[in-house]
Amino acid sequence: MLQGSFDTLDFPEVLGMLSRKRQSGKLRMHCGSAVVELYLAEGRLTHAESSDHGIPVRVADSRSRLEETCFEVLRWDHGSFEFHPNAVPTSSRNLDAPVDSVLSGARRRVEEWERVQLIIPSLDVQPRLVSELASPEVTVSRSSWRILAALDGRRNGLALARTLGLSHFELSFALAELVTAGLVEVSARPKVSIAPPGGRTPGLSKVRLPRFGGAPDGPAESVGDAAPSAADEEPSDAVQDGAGAEPEPTDRSPASEGATLTAVGRMGGRFKVRPANG
Repeated sequence: MLQGSFDTLDFPEVLGMLSRKRQSGKLRMHCGSAVVELYLAEGRLTHAESSDHGIPVRVADSRSRLEETCFEVLRWDHGSFEFHPNAVPTSSRNLDAPVDSVLSGARRRVEEWERVQLIIPSLDVQPRLVSELASPEVTVSRSSWRILAALDGRRNGLALARTLGLSHFELSFALAELVTAGLVEVSARPKVSIAPPGGRTPGLSKVRLPRFGGAPDGPAESVGDAAPSAADEEPSDAVQDGAGAEPEPTDRSPASEGATLTAVGRMGGRFKVRPANG
């Protein structure tokens, strides 16, 4: 059994050597949890099996599957291999492809992948149908229609690939084509923000709550991160969850009509909110 690391022999060299010697068997390759298997007969590729963390890649066309599998290995930055002579696949597709031709197709995919990643940076994005088409009439293929029919605005690309039984590579390319055609748009998944402990509002460190008739530009009372002062503990000068707060006057003076709520943010910004009748 032949085995080694891609640090000494890279993937095209290993595959080319097996092709020149007209070897038959299974070339099994590892990179982390990824495992790829290529089968050869008399130095020509006949079958490919790939996995992405244990999930097999399923592509309709056998030749595309071969190129996609080689594309995956070309993108590895390290890895190891072992060749098992005379091993045969459990399910043969009767493919007979020259190694050089398959590698050329895989290299083209590597070049195209850079363009795809500009449109689909990862499958964490959420694809959805556009609300309005730019052209009055659009023709789509059967495979594209299958993807369009599965878009619900909730699944991200990873979930969509699982639902459709497509590889990450295949779905990324298909989505890029649909986005370019103006049929689909993608957006990042919304992030859920979690409130800070204690219900404290981020970015708000001091709030001045003057009583009606008070001067709006006096020193601010401290809440949140600031240490409480003696004035904070007096019911006449601060509002504490409604307990001990001074009742609002029924007759508002002109001074009270102009009262403001002033807040000073942590970045030094200040804003004012005036009553609706002010």
